This record gives sequence, C-alpha cells and structure tokens, in this order.
Amino acid sequence: MTTIERRTLSYPHEPARRVQVRIERSEQTAPSGAPVAVLLHGFKGFMDWGFFPYLSTRFAEAGFVAVSMNASGSGIGEDPLVMDDEDAFFRDTYSRQLEDIALVRELARGLADVDGEREVLFGHSRGGGMAVLNAAEDPPQGLV
Repeated sequence: MTTIERRTLSYPHEPARRVQVRIERSEQTAPSGAPVAVLLHGFKGFMDWGFFPYLSTRFAEAGFVAVSMNASGSGIGEDPLVMDDEDAFFRDTYSRQLEDIALVRELARGLADVDGEREVLFGHSRGGGMAVLNAAEDPPQGLV
C-alpha cells in the first residue's frame, strides 16, 4: 500500500508559474533514509499520463520515495489529466524545465523521510534528456 501527496510549487518572482508535484511512498517507508526517485515526463507528457502513475507506485513499493512532476510548461492546469494551459505550454523552454527540475529536486532532497544523498533521476523521452542535463549541472550525491 502506498500513500500519495500532491503539492504545487511556484516561483516568488513569477507566482503564476506552477510546478505540480506528486509524492508517493510506501506505508513501510522508514522514518528517514529512503532513497528518492525523481520522475520526469517527456514532451506533451505529464505525471498522470500513461505509465507514470504505475511507475511511481512501483518505485514506492521498492522502498523509494517517488517524486513525479509536471513541469511549469507542461500545459497541465487544474485538471491533472487535461492539457489546457496553452499559454504555459507556449512559454516552455529547456531552461525553464531545468529550473523546474532543480526546484523539485530541492524539495525531494528535503523531505523528512528521504536520504537526500541517495537519489535517481528517471526521465521518459525528452524527460530523459532533461535528466541528463540536470544531472550534469547538479550530480546526484550518491546513486542508488
């Protein structure tokens, strides 16, 4: 059994820019010391699309705290299954996605039950490329 928590992150200098986050963990997750897996979607993808919910659950059941995200330019608005924020989608850039990933990794590393020195980045399609670029800027402290 897993538990899911959703959060919305924003930027103080750009409050309308939102990054949606889904945190999933097993009920057996230790109070501290779990590795974290940050899951990144591809172009025109989002954290509740396709296999991502299943992947998040599998990571959580394997003892990770799974942190999925919708990049601020993903086009996902209030409904987590509908791409209806065209303005955000049109403003999306690689640089903005890297900022979003850095913001989410900072959140993930600071979760109470996470060992911030044991993390993995998992990206699908363009998310895989973004994971590589982000890891080059901020290498994971200790790969799982």
